[in-house]
Amino acid sequence: DQISSNIINSLKLSRSTLFYLALAILLGCLTYLSFAEKKYQSYMVIIPETNGVSSAESVVSSAISSFGSLGGGLDLGDLSGGSEDPQFKKVLYLINSIEVSRILIDSNPELIQELFPKKTFNIKTKKFKDDNFFIDVLKSIFGMKYINNEAELIVSDRIKKILKISKESKSKFTVLSIDNENPKMAKELLENIYKISEDIVKKDTRDASLKKIKYFETSLATGNLSSINSSAFTKMANIEYQKFALSSSDAPFASQIVQKPTIDGKPVSPNIYLVIFVSLVIWLVISTLVISIRYDEENNQWRRR
Repeated sequence: DQISSNIINSLKLSRSTLFYLALAILLGCLTYLSFAEKKYQSYMVIIPETNGVSSAESVVSSAISSFGSLGGGLDLGDLSGGSEDPQFKKVLYLINSIEVSRILIDSNPELIQELFPKKTFNIKTKKFKDDNFFIDVLKSIFGMKYINNEAELIVSDRIKKILKISKESKSKFTVLSIDNENPKMAKELLENIYKISEDIVKKDTRDASLKKIKYFETSLATGNLSSINSSAFTKMANIEYQKFALSSSDAPFASQIVQKPTIDGKPVSPNIYLVIFVSLVIWLVISTLVISIRYDEENNQWRRR
């Protein structure tokens, strides 16, 4: 009974404290939600492109084994499993690469300037402003000066931090998204890095196909191949012609855009429900501490009596 009485007295004594605490946390929560910089999500959806080349490759999969030593002089690894999967993976890899950042800086320095509003980027020289003398010396001591002076490394590091690559659970589509205070800039950034990555894949494919076509044509011109090998070489050369044609056109090659870069209408940050939940937890924790202290005071008073 005495314990129950002490708990009730502690609650009575803490009532005003808990009320003002809840009011202060509520005001803090509302202030944060009112002044916090809102971020909006820019996203696009892509899938691997099945352009018919992979199905044509399956026709000659059995012929590859007939080459024997003739096939050893050429890298034909991508012919056995279909081209769309490794090409698609390459696009996703390139999106976060330094190579894409380097091309992005050269082709669209204005976009880089928007990406770094707090860090001065010179559009003409395409370099970031050097740090002051003190910070520059510190970075030199810790081996960071080289990184600081390379614009493509700074941009690449930034893109890796803000760009999210995920797979939608039901459709299995790949979603590229950026949460930023400037959604228009993020949308343009998505368009640029995707296009640059696709162009690199196309160029690499064209170069590789030209080398293989030259090898096939040279081998066929010698007339030293058996009829089986000649037939297989002809089919595989045709596949490379298809690849070269597709990678030279404007048609989708490594991947296809399902949803063009879009801006989500509702802000994704700050998370209102998360802020309210955290505020409630803080209030409960502090309230428990306040009541515990008052309870101890009540117990000490009772013992003295």
